[in-house]
Amino acid sequence: MTRRIPIGAIDDFPRGQIRQVGAHGTVVLVARLEDGAFCAVLDECSHMALPIGEVPLEGTTITCPHHRSQFDLCTGHNLDWVRQRGGITLPRWVRRLADRGEMPRPLTTVPVVVEGDAVYVELE
Repeated sequence: MTRRIPIGAIDDFPRGQIRQVGAHGTVVLVARLEDGAFCAVLDECSHMALPIGEVPLEGTTITCPHHRSQFDLCTGHNLDWVRQRGGITLPRWVRRLADRGEMPRPLTTVPVVVEGDAVYVELE
Protein backbone atom coordinates (compact mmCIF):
# COMPACT_ATOMS: atom_id res chain seq x y z
CA MET A 1 0.00 0.00 0.00
CA THR A 2 1.40 3.39 -1.00
CA ARG A 3 1.63 6.04 1.70
CA ARG A 4 1.73 9.76 0.87
CA ILE A 5 3.97 11.45 3.44
CA PRO A 6 4.28 15.24 3.79
CA ILE A 7 7.90 16.45 3.75
CA GLY A 8 7.54 20.23 3.64
CA ALA A 9 6.54 23.22 1.58
CA ILE A 10 7.85 24.07 -1.89
CA ASP A 11 9.90 26.94 -0.45
CA ASP A 12 11.71 24.48 1.86
CA PHE A 13 13.46 23.11 -1.23
CA PRO A 14 15.82 25.60 -2.94
CA ARG A 15 16.19 25.12 -6.69
CA GLY A 16 19.28 23.18 -7.73
CA GLN A 17 19.86 21.60 -4.31
CA ILE A 18 19.29 18.30 -2.55
CA ARG A 19 17.70 17.94 0.87
CA GLN A 20 17.81 14.84 3.00
CA VAL A 21 14.41 14.29 4.62
CA GLY A 22 12.95 11.71 6.96
CA ALA A 23 9.66 10.17 5.90
CA HIS A 24 8.23 7.83 8.54
CA GLY A 25 11.58 6.16 9.23
CA THR A 26 12.82 6.22 5.63
CA VAL A 27 15.53 8.70 4.58
CA VAL A 28 14.94 10.22 1.16
CA LEU A 29 17.04 12.61 -0.95
CA VAL A 30 14.74 15.19 -2.52
CA ALA A 31 15.86 17.74 -5.10
CA ARG A 32 14.07 20.65 -6.63
CA LEU A 33 15.62 21.09 -10.04
CA GLU A 34 16.40 24.44 -11.63
CA ASP A 35 13.19 24.18 -13.69
CA GLY A 36 11.14 23.67 -10.50
CA ALA A 37 10.50 19.94 -10.99
CA PHE A 38 11.10 17.54 -8.08
CA CYS A 39 13.00 14.24 -8.07
CA ALA A 40 13.78 11.88 -5.20
CA VAL A 41 15.61 8.65 -4.37
CA LEU A 42 16.16 6.61 -1.24
CA ASP A 43 19.30 7.76 0.55
CA GLU A 44 21.19 4.55 -0.15
CA CYS A 45 23.87 3.89 -2.75
CA SER A 46 23.07 0.80 -4.79
CA HIS A 47 26.73 -0.26 -4.63
CA MET A 48 27.30 -0.78 -0.89
CA ALA A 49 24.02 0.40 0.68
CA LEU A 50 25.82 3.36 2.27
CA PRO A 51 24.02 6.71 2.70
CA ILE A 52 24.66 9.28 -0.02
CA GLY A 53 23.61 12.40 1.91
CA GLU A 54 23.22 15.98 0.74
CA VAL A 55 25.70 15.91 -2.13
CA PRO A 56 25.99 18.59 -4.83
CA LEU A 57 23.54 18.35 -7.69
CA GLU A 58 24.85 18.84 -11.24
CA GLY A 59 21.75 19.08 -13.44
CA THR A 60 20.13 15.79 -12.44
CA THR A 61 23.41 13.99 -11.64
CA ILE A 62 24.53 13.07 -8.14
CA THR A 63 27.81 11.44 -7.12
CA CYS A 64 28.06 8.94 -4.28
CA PRO A 65 30.68 10.22 -1.82
CA HIS A 66 31.94 6.71 -1.03
CA HIS A 67 32.90 5.29 -4.44
CA ARG A 68 32.19 8.28 -6.70
CA SER A 69 29.54 6.35 -8.68
CA GLN A 70 27.28 8.75 -10.57
CA PHE A 71 23.51 8.45 -10.90
CA ASP A 72 20.66 10.32 -12.51
CA LEU A 73 18.56 11.47 -9.56
CA CYS A 74 15.30 11.49 -11.55
CA THR A 75 15.58 8.03 -13.13
CA GLY A 76 17.94 6.35 -10.66
CA HIS A 77 20.04 5.07 -13.58
CA ASN A 78 23.73 4.50 -13.03
CA LEU A 79 25.79 6.84 -15.23
CA ASP A 80 29.31 5.82 -14.18
CA TRP A 81 30.13 2.96 -11.84
CA VAL A 82 32.69 3.04 -9.00
CA ARG A 83 34.97 5.86 -10.12
CA GLN A 84 37.12 5.67 -7.01
CA ARG A 85 38.29 3.00 -4.58
CA GLY A 86 40.34 3.62 -1.46
CA GLY A 87 40.95 7.21 -2.53
CA ILE A 88 42.39 6.13 -5.90
CA THR A 89 40.64 7.26 -9.07
CA LEU A 90 40.06 4.27 -11.33
CA PRO A 91 40.54 4.42 -15.13
CA ARG A 92 37.34 4.39 -17.17
CA TRP A 93 38.02 0.92 -18.61
CA VAL A 94 38.19 -0.48 -15.07
CA ARG A 95 34.96 1.31 -14.12
CA ARG A 96 33.18 -0.33 -17.04
CA LEU A 97 33.91 -3.72 -15.57
CA ALA A 98 31.40 -4.92 -13.05
CA ASP A 99 32.65 -4.36 -9.50
CA ARG A 100 33.01 -7.70 -7.68
CA GLY A 101 31.12 -9.31 -10.51
CA GLU A 102 28.09 -7.09 -10.01
CA MET A 103 26.37 -5.12 -12.72
CA PRO A 104 25.60 -1.48 -11.86
CA ARG A 105 22.20 -1.16 -10.22
CA PRO A 106 20.02 1.94 -10.23
CA LEU A 107 19.07 3.93 -7.17
CA THR A 108 15.53 3.45 -5.90
CA THR A 109 13.44 6.39 -7.07
CA VAL A 110 10.63 7.82 -4.96
CA PRO A 111 7.59 9.58 -6.43
CA VAL A 112 7.19 13.23 -5.37
CA VAL A 113 3.79 14.90 -5.41
CA VAL A 114 3.19 18.65 -5.13
CA GLU A 115 -0.28 19.81 -4.14
CA GLY A 116 -0.64 23.54 -3.73
CA ASP A 117 2.37 24.57 -1.64
CA ALA A 118 2.84 21.14 0.01
CA VAL A 119 5.40 18.54 -1.07
CA TYR A 120 4.88 14.81 -0.44
CA VAL A 121 6.76 11.60 -1.15
CA GLU A 122 4.99 8.34 -1.86
CA LEU A 123 6.45 5.25 -0.22
CA GLU A 124 5.41 1.62 -0.45
